[in-house]
Amino acid sequence: MAQGIRHLSDTELIALIIGSGGKEKNAFELSHDLIAQVDGDMEELASWEYDDYCNIYGIGKAKAAQLMSVFELGRRKGSDLANVGVQILDSYSAYRIIKPKLQDLKREEFWVAFCNNANKLIRLERFSSGGLGSTVVDIRLILRKALGLWASALVLFHNHPSGSLAPSKEDKQITNKIKKALSSMEIRLLDHLILGNNAYYSFADEAII
Repeated sequence: MAQGIRHLSDTELIALIIGSGGKEKNAFELSHDLIAQVDGDMEELASWEYDDYCNIYGIGKAKAAQLMSVFELGRRKGSDLANVGVQILDSYSAYRIIKPKLQDLKREEFWVAFCNNANKLIRLERFSSGGLGSTVVDIRLILRKALGLWASALVLFHNHPSGSLAPSKEDKQITNKIKKALSSMEIRLLDHLILGNNAYYSFADEAII
């Protein structure tokens, strides 16, 4: 408390979240075991799921839930409400909006940003969550939401848990289908971003949209 929370190490912070240990190991030792499992990579630890935590001896259901909750709060710090009204000027401004939602996920998800005529965000919404390598997108649901919000422009987002930023054949096909469907409603498709390993790929920047 004298020096402030920023002076604590990752191990000490995780120990505070865990709160207490068990008969064989205290909270600090459990924290050390967790961080050792990911070689000190906190982003990897943040991407863990429930069973991953529970596989560590001494981390039960409650402690796993506590750790997942803290990392989820970290992801939500750039929440939808905080971004409503933000103008999407380029691919980087779009990336900053979606990064908190997709940066640590092991499963692929597909999100859409709905914008007004000035490219200001109206709503950011997830439309599908798939397995480790793919997700299914229902174009009709996206169109219905866009019309209901009176959106004039959209930005598409999805992540590649593998870390690869290269768009697949399917990525290009779904982008073209959505762009064509939006064009019939006079709605602009501003961009499609693929996220992976703290970086992104922009269809607009690469002039393929």
